[in-house]
Amino acid sequence: MNLQVLIVLLGSIIATAFIIPKIVGVARYKELLDKPNHRSSHTNQVPRLGGIAFYITLMLAFYFMQRSDQSGLFSSIAPCLTILFIVGLKDDLVVLSARTKFIAQILVGTFLIFDPELEIRSLHGFLNFYSVEPLISILLFYIIITGLINAVNLVDGIDGLATGLGISMLSSLAFFFFIAGKEFSFLFMLSMIGILIAFLPYNLSKSRKIFMGDTGSMILGFVLAFGCIRILTLETGELYNLGIPLANIPFLLVFITFIPVADTLRVMSMRVFKKKSPFHPDRTHLHHYFLDRLNWGHKKTSLFISLSGLAITALGYIACKYLHYTILISFMAACYALLIYVSFRLERAAKAERKPMQKVAVKKILEAETA
Repeated sequence: MNLQVLIVLLGSIIATAFIIPKIVGVARYKELLDKPNHRSSHTNQVPRLGGIAFYITLMLAFYFMQRSDQSGLFSSIAPCLTILFIVGLKDDLVVLSARTKFIAQILVGTFLIFDPELEIRSLHGFLNFYSVEPLISILLFYIIITGLINAVNLVDGIDGLATGLGISMLSSLAFFFFIAGKEFSFLFMLSMIGILIAFLPYNLSKSRKIFMGDTGSMILGFVLAFGCIRILTLETGELYNLGIPLANIPFLLVFITFIPVADTLRVMSMRVFKKKSPFHPDRTHLHHYFLDRLNWGHKKTSLFISLSGLAITALGYIACKYLHYTILISFMAACYALLIYVSFRLERAAKAERKPMQKVAVKKILEAETA
C-alpha cells in the first residue's frame, strides 16, 4: 500500500510535469491560445489546454490502481472522463454552447448511475431521511455531478485558484477515504492531487503559463463529484470511522465544497436579483472582489481562498462532530446570508466610487468640446 501510494502520487506529479511543457510548446507553435477580453484577468495570450495532461495522467495512474479496484469502479469512471475530455477539448478549441456541455454532464451522470457500487441507498437520518427512493437517488446524482462540475468551472477565473481549491478539497476527501479504508477512491483523489501539484507552477508561471481550460476544470469537477458521491455510498461501518454522526455526513461534504458551491449560488442569486440571466457573465465572483476591490494579485488571492477552504473544512468537521444538524442548517444559512450581504456592500461601494469618476470624465469631455 505504501509503495502504491508513492507510485501514484509521485508518478502523477512527474507525468504531468513532463507532459505540460510539451502541450505549451505545441499550443504556442500552432497558436492555440486564449485571447483576453474585457472579463479576462490576464492580458497576454495563453494556452488553455492543460486539461489534456489531466486526462492522460489519470489514465496512466489507473494502471497502478487496478489492484485496489475491487469493485470495478474504473469501468464506470473511464467513459465519464473520456466524454468530458472530448467535450472540454472541443470547447477549449472552438467554443461549445452551454447546452452541449450540460448534455455531456448529464450523460456522464448516467454512466455512474448504472454502477451498483455508486447507488445512494440511505442518508442515515440526514434531515430525518433514511432510505432513499431510486428516483431521489438519481436526482441527487445529477445535482452533484452537474453542480460541482459547473461550480469548479466558474471558480476557475484566476491563476492558481481552481488548482489550489482543488488540492484543498481533494486532500480532505482523500483523508476521509483513507480513514474509511477505501483504497481505490483514496488513490484516485491522490492522483488528481499530484496532477494539480505539478500543474500549479505552470499555471502561475509568467513565461510558461498555461490554463487548465474547460477540459481540466470539468475533469477536476468530476473527480470532486465522484468523491462526494462515493462517501454517500459507503457502508454504515465505514462511515463510523469518520468519527461524526452519520446524519451529518452530507453536511461535511457541503463544508468541503463550500467556497465554489456557495460562490456560484451567490453569483447566480445576485444576477437574478438584478433581473439578468443567472448565466450572464460578469466580474462578481469572490476572486474578482479581491482583485478589483482589494487590489490583491492572483497568487495572494488564490492562496487566501484556498487556505480559507481548508479552514472551513476543519471547522466544518468539528461542527459536524459536536452539533445537531438543525444547528448546522442555521449556521450554513447564516454563512450564505453573510456572503450575500458582503457582496452587496462591495457592489454599492464600487458604484459609489464609479460615480465621481464618471462625473469627472463627463466634465473633461464637455471642457474639451467647448475649448
